[in-house]
Amino acid sequence: MIVTAPDAVVLLRAVSGEGTSVGAYVRSEGKGRVCYVACGHHQAVLELPPMQRLIANAARWCCAEGAP
Repeated sequence: MIVTAPDAVVLLRAVSGEGTSVGAYVRSEGKGRVCYVACGHHQAVLELPPMQRLIANAARWCCAEGAP
């Protein structure tokens, strides 16, 4: 994935035999915030406490009062 938004902050890159790709980023959109996380497509991953913490933290960040 190529992120073209100028204000995007890449938080995670994935490396494979095909090169690197963006695994997670955050950015602003108007008066709101966007958090994209590519990993976690399987139920077993979504049930892991660290993944649940990541999703909860991302939701709190996106909904923060006074978001940019």
